Amino acid sequence: MADLVVEAPPLPVIDFIQMSIGVIGDSSVGKTSLVLTQGQFCQQSKSTLETVDYQSTTIDYQGSKYKIQFADTNGSERYDSVIWQPFRKVNAVMICYDTTKMDSFKRLDHWLKECRKHVQPDVKILVVGLKAENEKNREVSKSEGKRWASLEDYAWVEGSSRDGTFSLPSIMALLKDKKVAAESTRPKNYRQYLDLNNVAGNNEAKEALEKFLLQFEAPNLFKDNEGDLSGSMLMYGPTGCGKTFLVKEAARTCGMEYIEVQPSLVSDNQGESERKVKDLFKQARLKAPCIFFMDELDAFCPNRDEIGKRSLDGKTVNQILLCIDECKSQPIFVVAATNRPQAIDPAFARRMSTQIYVRLIDRTGRMKVLSTQLKNFSHSQLKDLVDISAGLSGADIDTALKSARTTLRQRLIKATHVVQCDNHFYPCDVSDPGAIPRTDHHLGSLPPLPFELVSHSLRYCHKSVSQQDIKKYDEYYDSKSM
Repeated sequence: MADLVVEAPPLPVIDFIQMSIGVIGDSSVGKTSLVLTQGQFCQQSKSTLETVDYQSTTIDYQGSKYKIQFADTNGSERYDSVIWQPFRKVNAVMICYDTTKMDSFKRLDHWLKECRKHVQPDVKILVVGLKAENEKNREVSKSEGKRWASLEDYAWVEGSSRDGTFSLPSIMALLKDKKVAAESTRPKNYRQYLDLNNVAGNNEAKEALEKFLLQFEAPNLFKDNEGDLSGSMLMYGPTGCGKTFLVKEAARTCGMEYIEVQPSLVSDNQGESERKVKDLFKQARLKAPCIFFMDELDAFCPNRDEIGKRSLDGKTVNQILLCIDECKSQPIFVVAATNRPQAIDPAFARRMSTQIYVRLIDRTGRMKVLSTQLKNFSHSQLKDLVDISAGLSGADIDTALKSARTTLRQRLIKATHVVQCDNHFYPCDVSDPGAIPRTDHHLGSLPPLPFELVSHSLRYCHKSVSQQDIKKYDEYYDSKSM
């Protein structure tokens, strides 16, 4: 007799709408109690990654199931060491302040600036006043909180983690408010929002970006006889000179849609790379106007004469060129960056309306980078550092400053004594004048970097760009200029 086979009933398929919410603000304003209010999250759902605490749960809201995840800075903000990477993919951000402390309210500008710097430009923002039940000690009025949020057209709410104001359905309702949704919609004058003050040098590339954004203020003036509204720019030059940073900063500040293509596009499977290329350009047409950025171009658009036009890579290049031609009637700004301009396909280079040599930053550029990051230094000190950092790229300088901060942290932790200077505590020897025993209180925040440490770090920083590299790029530039 054959064995009787009994099939188990199929499991129900439940589709969840994912919702990720970042919670930021000063330490001790009540962010954690906000997230954990009324036991909405079980302790088992908690996880920590890169100093960020995650809590997740599912709720029914307006007939749909939502899987909600909260990301909390876990106290790292008190050491000014927030890891922003996990917040770059959130759907919404709750910027919190303590209604009983005016200082935390004044710090909203700081948190909004950091938020705009690190999260996506279309993220929804909710301004939250906490500890509102403590009327006796209130320092920030409701009208002040509401006025601050209204200046940016953000939704605002005030309440307590104890009164149900911050139940998940209430938060969802606030985030779906039409005022919040309107925040993600920019007017067509993208140029007025473009802010590239954080980018040192690269003036030619900045001008090319501005020219492309100009057309949205008067599109009929820019439409030629063939209906060409697109623009294109190929940036080449040494590594670490800000090519990628420039494009990302432009997209972030002006609020335009942004699509980035990475070398992972290339696949060994027959037809897979071409399909990915088609999908990405289709996204660009749907999201236009947009910036379409191809980083490390030489990895997926190599010279077909060298690899063979019928190879897998050759077919990918063919598809890219075809898609670029098809996008000419769309407001899509195609930007490509490469450290190896000699290796890319000449047909791609010909399709770029602008080719820009992004050089190693000069004295002015180094001064801008250093003065932005070292605001406590005098002009004469900065001039000395500019001289010391000659030949370093922007990325090299950034690496040197990070190394200096790491060294200062290690010295503070290992120090037995510290000395006070300008309301900050620095490690010192026990015999130094003014030395006092170091306690945990002195580890509350990292003091500004001292000049000697920065100059040492810059002087011994490895130069990622050699004179031979610069000569090679100069020769390529000269060959294209003839």
